[in-house]
Amino acid sequence: MITAAWPWGLAVAATAVVPVILHLLHRTRWQPVTWPAMRLLREVATRRGARLALQDLVLLTLRVLMLIAVALTVARVQWREGLESVPPDLRSGRVAAVILIDDSLPSGALIAPDEMLLDRQKSLAQAYLDALTPGDEVSVIAGSQVGQPATDPLYDFTAASRVLSAISPTACTPDLPALITAGLQRLDRHHNTDAELVLVTSGCSAGALLDDELRWSDLRERLSRGRWAGWRRPQVLLLAPEGSVATDWAVASVEVDQPLLLPGVPAGIHVRLKRSGSSATPRGLTLRLAIDDRTVDEQPVESFTSGANATDALSVTFTTVFPLAGSHALEARLIGARDPLATDDHRTLAVEVAERVPVILLEAHPGELELVAAALDPTDGTDLSAPFAPRTVLAATCTPGMLRGARAIIVGDVGVLEPTITTALERFVAAGGGVLFSVGPRTEPAIANRQWFRGGDGLLAGALTGPLTGPLAGLSREATRHPQPASGQPIALAGFAQDTAAWQAASIRRAATLDLGAWQRLVDLDDGAPLMVLAQRGQGTVALSLIPLDDQWSDLPWRALWVPLMRGVVGSLAATVLPARNVRPGETLAWPIPSASFADPTRAVLSAPDGTLATLRAGGWDGAPALIAGPLHQLGAWWLAPVMPGDGPPMAYAVAAEATAMDLSGVPIDRLRTRIADSGCLVHVARSVDRLRRILAGPSATSVHEWTPWFALAALMLLFCELALTRLWRSTP
Repeated sequence: MITAAWPWGLAVAATAVVPVILHLLHRTRWQPVTWPAMRLLREVATRRGARLALQDLVLLTLRVLMLIAVALTVARVQWREGLESVPPDLRSGRVAAVILIDDSLPSGALIAPDEMLLDRQKSLAQAYLDALTPGDEVSVIAGSQVGQPATDPLYDFTAASRVLSAISPTACTPDLPALITAGLQRLDRHHNTDAELVLVTSGCSAGALLDDELRWSDLRERLSRGRWAGWRRPQVLLLAPEGSVATDWAVASVEVDQPLLLPGVPAGIHVRLKRSGSSATPRGLTLRLAIDDRTVDEQPVESFTSGANATDALSVTFTTVFPLAGSHALEARLIGARDPLATDDHRTLAVEVAERVPVILLEAHPGELELVAAALDPTDGTDLSAPFAPRTVLAATCTPGMLRGARAIIVGDVGVLEPTITTALERFVAAGGGVLFSVGPRTEPAIANRQWFRGGDGLLAGALTGPLTGPLAGLSREATRHPQPASGQPIALAGFAQDTAAWQAASIRRAATLDLGAWQRLVDLDDGAPLMVLAQRGQGTVALSLIPLDDQWSDLPWRALWVPLMRGVVGSLAATVLPARNVRPGETLAWPIPSASFADPTRAVLSAPDGTLATLRAGGWDGAPALIAGPLHQLGAWWLAPVMPGDGPPMAYAVAAEATAMDLSGVPIDRLRTRIADSGCLVHVARSVDRLRRILAGPSATSVHEWTPWFALAALMLLFCELALTRLWRSTP
């Protein structure tokens, strides 16, 4: 490939037109004049004119070629053989380098006996470190450390090698755009201006996010408005080791088919398996289900096939019964997979089997939500075997502390709430809690939208529209509509969604109107209008009933549908235990200390999946003292055992990798390179140590042929020929 070290030098070639222009102008100066005395010399002049024209053409050609040779000399034209991506000047001074290591789940896959993908990644990174010279500065960032406090760059490359060698595979979800963004942020702490980002990826599709336009556009925006605006932007070395994983078997998810688990009630456990590659199912592959380290069931895995009709996902269902309430750890494990990545062959889910689920009913006046309380607990608290334990709180006297400890909160037709209560509800939902709002005659849409919707930033996922009172509020009392389950069969309606007669027996006289926005339909009216909707907000869920939870606008509370509907919706909202018991790798766990005014790390013992004891530290959660541990990276069940007798039984926490982290198929390196280049960076790709060394060698590489001396010599020879011919022809008559 032909390149130029200084492409602007080629502009000198434009001066080659100057001799042509002068030649044309010189010809226009001669005008034919008829002179009778010279007619006899016409024949001689014609012969001599042809000779002079030939001499002018030769001189013109020599001068044009000479100027072109000068231009090619100034531009430093080179021939690069087999190194299309090698820049002519990779470095012009001292380097500010940030090495980005993708240490996510795929990096732990074996591609050779006793050799992981991460080992080859670190070999590439070490080869880059070896090419740095004194005065260069370097930082090393692992993908699992994104978001951690930044450190200053290192000038000691031996120390940088120690940091690099200490990196080990984790179960974190890879995120290459976030990793590159972290590298740009770290460059702000560097002083050298020759910036280089060294992205060492596992070469797997997981985390590349090539189709996520928003993530890559954010990266382009950061480059355009950061310290690089108007500067020479950082160069990116994309290092992806050679080698791939042929086939991998993984437990992608473990889910329970009921939002609320109760003692003695059968529950379905759905396990989804995933395969990367096309190999046939190993003989004897078995899926084992264990509860609290005790095997309860096994099923053979035989449905995965190979060939044109290969299946890459498979669901297996177990049915089990939890005899006792409390915290439990479910583990699904593949036995006999014999694949290169054993980390994803098992997955753990922490569940809470409820004895009594605390629910707070926030009402505007006494008795407003008594029909809801009766549906949740018909015995009014006298039967301790009832699954729900509702507690009524008046909105006018409510404080944020009164909401603490609830698994779900139901807000009646309160019209307006104190800002402190709204803030407490937002915190509750963001952390994973569930809230059910209802609207009625007291609700003014403008006030509700301003307080709870806030243009999409509040609790509600869509705005209320139209007045709720007066002639424009839904239908008249003479006209009625009937509820029906929305399409999709939400889990909250499981078990009674098919009872058409029960749904048709209920009549809705009036309902509020709603801009659906990001809401998901839960219950509709038979004319297609929504009646009850829900949406994910933060880590939690918000549901909205467009009728009050009494009999003002419907007879629903007096129908057989009322009890299963209320229990299904509230059970779905209360499914998440707070603080969260299921966390992702790299996150922390929290345990609010019961009935304590201070957090003492000696009040509990935390055991990791491998049996070691983890460190607890004092902290807080939702305004209460708590013990904090983490960040956690080891997959599996973590057991927290309180020491004090009054602090409750042991609790299970689970650390599980995301399903998106288990895609071990090879990423298209050309597409990844294009994605990074679209962000405005010059990208160079190396998949081996030799290739990386050739890139870093730059212009001194043996495969780069410098043509500058030859073009300079050609320019001098053309100049000599032009002078010699000019002198010769001047002396010739």
